[in-house]
Amino acid sequence: MSTERPPSASEILDPVVFDRETGDPDVFISHAGEDKAAVARPLAEALSALGWDVWLDELRLTVGDSLSRQIDSALARSRFGVVVLSPSFFAKEWPQRELSGLAARELASGAKVILPVWHEVDHAHIAERSPTLADRLGARATTGIEKVAQDLSVVLRESSLDGPPTPGRTPTDDYEDAGSENALRMFSIPVTEDEQASLIGGRPDWWEYRLYAGVLVEGRLRLEDKWNEHDLRLPGGQRRVAPEPTWEFVSREMGVMRRFINTFDRVFDPEVLEVAFGAPGEPGDADKIKGVARGVIQVYESMMNWAAELRNTTVPGEYVDLVELTARMADAPIRQIRDFIRLVADQIARIPLLLDEAREGGATVESPMTLELALRLDIDPANQERFYAELGRLKSA
Repeated sequence: MSTERPPSASEILDPVVFDRETGDPDVFISHAGEDKAAVARPLAEALSALGWDVWLDELRLTVGDSLSRQIDSALARSRFGVVVLSPSFFAKEWPQRELSGLAARELASGAKVILPVWHEVDHAHIAERSPTLADRLGARATTGIEKVAQDLSVVLRESSLDGPPTPGRTPTDDYEDAGSENALRMFSIPVTEDEQASLIGGRPDWWEYRLYAGVLVEGRLRLEDKWNEHDLRLPGGQRRVAPEPTWEFVSREMGVMRRFINTFDRVFDPEVLEVAFGAPGEPGDADKIKGVARGVIQVYESMMNWAAELRNTTVPGEYVDLVELTARMADAPIRQIRDFIRLVADQIARIPLLLDEAREGGATVESPMTLELALRLDIDPANQERFYAELGRLKSA
């Protein structure tokens, strides 16, 4: 992507919403006392190790503090509330009071505040007690506390497009010298429909690319539950029975996987992208930009659905390993799409900083800055080798 005239700094500055100088906690952990040792305390430690400022009662309260006043203050000041949903949580009045406070903040601000963590509960258990919570994406404690912390960290970073305020830490992993002033100069990425509509209405410089990033990030966040299920290699979708001979069925399914990958040739076709984003110096088409981004998300979701449905297919016992190896063909491309979405959001947020670098490097109208965001999908060669070895064994049996 390029621009004929690098705009001035005053034309492109759009501060990130969260001010990193306030000292307010990034995360408030709401939990029942029974879940402190198993989930809340180790999760607080894991998030702190990742650089986030965490408010947990035992870490922040000292002798003589007013419990209710300190908690109410933390609820009001924390950017996000991690809520550990468990049988004990729903049985206690106090943690549900905290949840009500977080829900009130969401209603007032229109922004996402509550980040659920499921502990010893399933969807049916939550839906029976709180249908609105059951409709939310949640991290599962069964995946391990470190994994939960990493997943929450992704959401925290993508929601704010900023990193933890650890001294020396920057909004992006590869921009070592940026400080808080640079962080505040980064573009915000519009994730919600209201944010996207406001961006489209105002059409500031670079709005096309920020919209594209926002639709991608929204799609990835919306599918986090499905991603977690895929990462656990769980079956899903409608149960089916593979026809005979099974090895022919599996070979045809591999063709489906290849078609997914080939779809990206169309999504990233230069002519399609120019129609969506506009030729240099021309405005883009908001609906077509959304369409291109949703094309990426559609393939991302379709790959996860395909793998889950394969795992839900009944096959003769000797073919079980082959079907699992087939489903795993989607693992690498799915991760590559996730990484691509993160890269797009990260780099587009940094455009103001990149423009400064380009000017210092001598960028001109004749030699403009170019930002390349590439996605390459590859199937894991080791898994592919095991697949064909197993397929050959079965065909020769």
